[in-house]
Amino acid sequence: MRETYAKTEEVTQQRRTPFIQGAVWYVGEVLCRRSGWVWKFEPDFDTSEVPPFYGETEAPGLLDTPCV
Repeated sequence: MRETYAKTEEVTQQRRTPFIQGAVWYVGEVLCRRSGWVWKFEPDFDTSEVPPFYGETEAPGLLDTPCV
């Protein structure tokens, strides 16, 4: 991440790309397994709406703001 992006704003702008999504999921899963954290859904960055648990999203498996 640090080699690819210099600023937080760049990450935010690219947050829906496969690279960022994969990095977030990887780090999040490590934290869940090693620290006992749990996944949760945060409101959409732009609209403040909570993503649906089931149903259509922009692309299969894509969440706007996955976090632990």
